Amino acid sequence: MMVFAELFATAAYLLPVAIWTSLRAARRGANEARFAVELAVVVAGDLLGVLLLARVFTLETATLISRVAWVVGGGLAGRRWWCSGGRPARLDPRQLRRLAELAPVIGAAVLLSRRLSRPCAIWDREWHIPLVTALRGQRLPFMNVYDPAGGLFYHFAGDVQAAMLQTLSGGRLHASLALSLSHDIMFALIALNVVCFLRASGIRQTALAAVIFGAIVMIGPVTLLRDDIHKLDTGFALVNCLTLSFRPHVALAYLLELGFLESVLGALVADDPFSDRRARLGNLAMLAAVLAITDESSLGMLGLGLGALWLANPNILAPSRRVGLLALLALSAAIVATVVILGGSIGPSAPHYHLALVAPRAPGYASPPVALATAAGRALMLQDLLPVLGVLAGLIAVAVRRRDRVTFGLAAFYATLAASSIFALTCLDFEGKAAESHRFATAVFIAAPLLAALAIAREARTSGGLAASGIASMVMYVTIGLGVASTVEWLESGVAVRQGAAVKSRFEGWGSDRFYEVDCRRETGTRLGESTTQTYVDTSGFYLWAGCHPVFAPAPPIGPGEHKVKIGRPWFGSSAVAQLRQRLPLPGERLAVVCLTAIGGSSRDPVCARAAALGPCRPRGTAFTSCSLDGPARAGLTGIP
Repeated sequence: MMVFAELFATAAYLLPVAIWTSLRAARRGANEARFAVELAVVVAGDLLGVLLLARVFTLETATLISRVAWVVGGGLAGRRWWCSGGRPARLDPRQLRRLAELAPVIGAAVLLSRRLSRPCAIWDREWHIPLVTALRGQRLPFMNVYDPAGGLFYHFAGDVQAAMLQTLSGGRLHASLALSLSHDIMFALIALNVVCFLRASGIRQTALAAVIFGAIVMIGPVTLLRDDIHKLDTGFALVNCLTLSFRPHVALAYLLELGFLESVLGALVADDPFSDRRARLGNLAMLAAVLAITDESSLGMLGLGLGALWLANPNILAPSRRVGLLALLALSAAIVATVVILGGSIGPSAPHYHLALVAPRAPGYASPPVALATAAGRALMLQDLLPVLGVLAGLIAVAVRRRDRVTFGLAAFYATLAASSIFALTCLDFEGKAAESHRFATAVFIAAPLLAALAIAREARTSGGLAASGIASMVMYVTIGLGVASTVEWLESGVAVRQGAAVKSRFEGWGSDRFYEVDCRRETGTRLGESTTQTYVDTSGFYLWAGCHPVFAPAPPIGPGEHKVKIGRPWFGSSAVAQLRQRLPLPGERLAVVCLTAIGGSSRDPVCARAAALGPCRPRGTAFTSCSLDGPARAGLTGIP
């Protein structure tokens, strides 16, 4: 049953991609470069549409309305095209063969994702589990699961994506499985995006394009050269792109960033850059808007790269600088409109984050920073940034040798992206937390293999093949290869699973793998249409219940030096009851107290023991009992240890 629920949710989530692709292919025929970009744009547009609907409806209802709208809109568009005399283009055998070649690449991408997405629960999963489900029962502006009055000033797009999958499964998927399934889907789409774009850009061999996809999602700091006991754990200041992708928003951000890069690079390499200018600007605006609530740091770095490329090559956006400037202003307006309407970490109501300029240092991810004025600091940064620096050196060398518009544009774009990323990584201090500086290097690592592949392919066409494509190309091969090999060593050594495997204490005694087997409807009585409500859940059942039902849960206040968004684990016992009583001051408001009863008999939580005698209780699914307490009944919870 759960396998069917996963497949159904996946198919329903990908419905917009299928409808858009069918309509475009029928109208304009196969164009892999356009398809690659529009794949990312459709995902972004679908998410943006759902969020705009969530201003009026709950996110769950908005998701369902969007699917009906896609089916109706796609059907009407298809009928209109058919009635006007349109007929689908006939696929020739070569096109069918190229389509068939994509299947093993997509399968390999999903297997790579599942290598960690199932055995591991990483990157604050103990907060994202209840957050995903809490979003499902809310309208915008969203509130944090632990702070129903304070707003959610966070890049929440990845959690929204998981909540959509949970909804599309009919409420059967646990939030932890929805988060992992979202990652699997994004890896499949990234593989499809990269392979199609590269095949249209001159790298005809699907196998080679698949290798480049692997480099994009597995590139990272070079740890092979380190000899300390932590060499396999992480780079000094950075983590590899594979582990970083398991933050809920990052895999989505990778797809959007690739679409942004491909839109820009497509204009750079086009014989006629103005032939599809309006569509290109629309694509960039859509991708930039959604990146503003997904990965705002990477958007800033990409924006600087685009600005530098426009200065070097005014024709990249428009036939004149004045019109190009207007295009850049339009992109900025799309970003501003998005954060004003949808909020997020840079929205108008978001708290102020302190960003300070500091002396250059290797910021340290799991270790204290080391000044770049020291030999040790420079060596650590060189190892972390070797793939970036290798691609930068190679692109500059190719541009100097070839002296053509395309290679110069590639070098200018990447040089700006790399310089701004390295400066921000080493010289900007975010909230006094050196580990947070890694966010500024995401886009430059994702861009490195893609730009290197395009430059090497152009070199190979004039040098007689990849083997003869020059020293600059070999530098890019080797440095990217070292970064990927370091990730492979991390993955194959078992360190990856050890780091990601959840300690049972994080989930109040539950193993994370248990959540992948849960049928929320059967075990917890989930139904569609629930609102997010104040709820006390006993210690042993919290993550099972809150991963299925939308709740606002009590939690400790934010401590000094912590994130300005409440994360971590909830409160239980008397402190939790006191907080909930403050949030529900009116006697008519009811408090749900939910207790796990299927395992070990009656709940041993003292709040549950008291609640059973204070209010009406009823079974919920096969594993829980829920009690509803009004004001006088809530007063009976005082004095609980």
